[in-house]
Amino acid sequence: MSALAHKLGRVISGWFRGPGFPGAGHPFPIGVPLVSYVGGALFGWFFPQAREALWVCLAVFGLLALAAVVALGRPLPRAALLVCAVFALSAFRTSVRIDPVFPADHLTRLASGKPVLLEGVLWDEPVLGADSTQLPFRATFLRREGGVGSVQGKADLYVPGVLPELRIGDVLIVEARLQRIRNLGNPGEFDKVKRSHLRGVYVRGSVKEPARVLTVGRAGGYGTLGAIQDVRLRLRAFFKTVPDPESRALLLALIVGDRTELTEGLQDSFRESGLAHLISISGLHVSLVGLFVYGIVKTALKRSQRILLRGWLRKLSAALSLPPVLSYVLIAGSPITALRAGLMALCFTGALVLDRPAAAWNTLGAAALFLLVSDPAALFSISFLLSFVAVAAILAVTPFMPRSGIMEGAAGSGVPGRLIRLFQSFLHSSLLVSLAAGLATFPLCARFFHQVSLIGVLANLPVVPFVGWLVMPLGLLAALCSIVCPPLAPAVLEWAAGATGVSIRMVEFFAAVPCSAVRVGAPTVLEMLLLYGSFWFALDARRSGWRRRCAAICLVGVAVSAGSTVLSRRTSRDLEVTFLAVGQGDGTLVVLPGGKKLLVDGGMAAEGFSDAGRRVVGPFLGASRISKLDWIAASHGHPDHYGGLRFVAEALRPREIWIGPPTAGDPLDYQEFLISCDRLGVRRRVLCDELEPFSLNGVTVEVLNPSCPGGGEDEGARAATGDPNNLSLVLRLTYGAVSFLLTGDIERTVEDRLLRNPDGLRALVIKVPHHGSRGSSGAAFLEAVSPGVAVVSAGFGNRFGFPSGEVVRRYAEQGALMYRTDLEGAVRMRTDGKTLEVQPYRGAKRCFSVPQVQGEVSGVRH
Repeated sequence: MSALAHKLGRVISGWFRGPGFPGAGHPFPIGVPLVSYVGGALFGWFFPQAREALWVCLAVFGLLALAAVVALGRPLPRAALLVCAVFALSAFRTSVRIDPVFPADHLTRLASGKPVLLEGVLWDEPVLGADSTQLPFRATFLRREGGVGSVQGKADLYVPGVLPELRIGDVLIVEARLQRIRNLGNPGEFDKVKRSHLRGVYVRGSVKEPARVLTVGRAGGYGTLGAIQDVRLRLRAFFKTVPDPESRALLLALIVGDRTELTEGLQDSFRESGLAHLISISGLHVSLVGLFVYGIVKTALKRSQRILLRGWLRKLSAALSLPPVLSYVLIAGSPITALRAGLMALCFTGALVLDRPAAAWNTLGAAALFLLVSDPAALFSISFLLSFVAVAAILAVTPFMPRSGIMEGAAGSGVPGRLIRLFQSFLHSSLLVSLAAGLATFPLCARFFHQVSLIGVLANLPVVPFVGWLVMPLGLLAALCSIVCPPLAPAVLEWAAGATGVSIRMVEFFAAVPCSAVRVGAPTVLEMLLLYGSFWFALDARRSGWRRRCAAICLVGVAVSAGSTVLSRRTSRDLEVTFLAVGQGDGTLVVLPGGKKLLVDGGMAAEGFSDAGRRVVGPFLGASRISKLDWIAASHGHPDHYGGLRFVAEALRPREIWIGPPTAGDPLDYQEFLISCDRLGVRRRVLCDELEPFSLNGVTVEVLNPSCPGGGEDEGARAATGDPNNLSLVLRLTYGAVSFLLTGDIERTVEDRLLRNPDGLRALVIKVPHHGSRGSSGAAFLEAVSPGVAVVSAGFGNRFGFPSGEVVRRYAEQGALMYRTDLEGAVRMRTDGKTLEVQPYRGAKRCFSVPQVQGEVSGVRH
């Protein structure tokens, strides 16, 4: 048996040897198939339609490599054959998932938006939100009046309300409206369609009410997953007994991996303090569980003389610690970061038991390859990237950490000296680890979150040990007691909640430090490569002058690239207007000549709705490398217009907010939003139609609506209807011969009043009033505006039916070219005052010349 174990250990060690990194001259064999697999996945992601040509090319190359193996018998051709095979399999698998050929009975054939009655199985745990539930549903049958037919495919179904009674493996009958998953269509947005396709989910559906979800039985084969879900639900119910909502939310996130109760404000505090990794189950949490269990098991096994004499203490302690670690990973919901740590723990334990040296780099690579093979979507998850990059950075700086010899040298200095040296060693190692992880994840955080923490290195020093050695053990002990010793559990939970509350106060303290975090624009792919190149060369720069020069060249390249973007924007003489696709709402970014920026509205944000400011506008601004706004404007007090501006005001701190004259009838949430802007130091600027036109960097701004206080006309309409639509800001922006008319949600009443000065309405581009509702865009109003281009901002398949077919016909009769954000996505326009370039996200670019008479537009398709 020992000989077999030794032989097995030699085989494994052939793949799991030391790292090939600066300062270590050993190979990194797992890196070859890992890089090949990643390269194939990226090829399949960007070129999913090219898989047939790919197979032809790789088949030819593979035959040549095989011939070389037979003829030459050298290792290089064999390695090339392996690379080709792994690359081809990965590319083919990814491309087939992204761009499949659907069978005739697939769910995508039913994605018409009409109600269908489906029978199927919950194949994964439902995601419980604050006021909704996401059901991972695998369909098996379609029920209709003519009978029952077979159907296949997965869908994410969204149900209003919380349904905690549903279990993995439940057989459900559901009435849902299905639609294909689609992106909003904004520049720089992440392709959630491809990401969902890699999960095998091509359809999403909405269920009108929980009563339309009926449980009719249980499917076989889900026993283990169901048992894990039962434990998770039991622990979730136990931790929800904590009275303080913030402590309860953090304990649920740390122990159960449930982040649904974490408020956006609390999450922002963790991000700004550089401690966001604490609220996601990560390698830190898994390692702490492993160390905690390892210490207990090792203490217990020390009492056995037989184990000590045979030298089994470390092996048995590590082996017996592995089941609790893997159980924690499963109970925490098996997030990618926890799976990575669990796989690495499994590899390290195997190496210890088989008497093989631990190979950290190959273990990390093996964990990455296993996760990518088991879950093709993992590569395009920010959690996967952050986790592996952070661990790689920590491994890279391991040679620079204090050695045990330092401690041995302090032996003669007595206990105080040992304690001082121990503290110095801990401080040095903690600073080095925190700095390495922070620098390595900086480009990723900048690209995906558009925010970086400047205080994270210092914040991690006290908070991570406090959470790791007090909050986590108490939380885990409370969870264990709730299962094996319920009478003791409430007392332990109270201690855990108290410690959690202290940790939250620590996080909030660091987040409140001025400039603790800054907004940044997303770096380009080239800039990220240069940044990581500079980190790579800097690791071993002490031994080589050329490495120092290469690191400096990379940093200079980043500075030149970033500086050129800023310079080009500040020297631009064009006016750029982008109508964002924010769903059912409005959001328009105006970039003036010289780079000053105005955001008019920010999309929907209200209870029960996704925050378009945080989810859409913020990422768009970051992808556009905009980290500061000069002005924001709230057209009126409806949440589909001003709602997203709340996040924008907090994150980007503009100088001014433009609003119409406040009235006593303004909605309470809108008033609270304006008060929050006051607290942030954003000055209010009240605009009304008697204000003289003013110029911003050569662009003339005219305010056409609402009426100034005292006019009484709009106030009377407001009092009668209770609807602030007719108090919308109407702005006319003129640059040279080109005018843009931004109309908010005005209706026919205001349009008729504006017709008193028809010459002041002329505009080449109009933002269609009220999302294209039937009660707006009257024929006389359109004749006065005489637009050449009209943009409708509306949500795809919205329940209001916007834009109205009648309104669409009116614009067609007027000769205006209409763009719709629900179909074309964001519409970006650029003008030098003489010509107009229009670029929809989905569609061809057009360029218009502007004739002397506004509205007689000649268009030339590019």
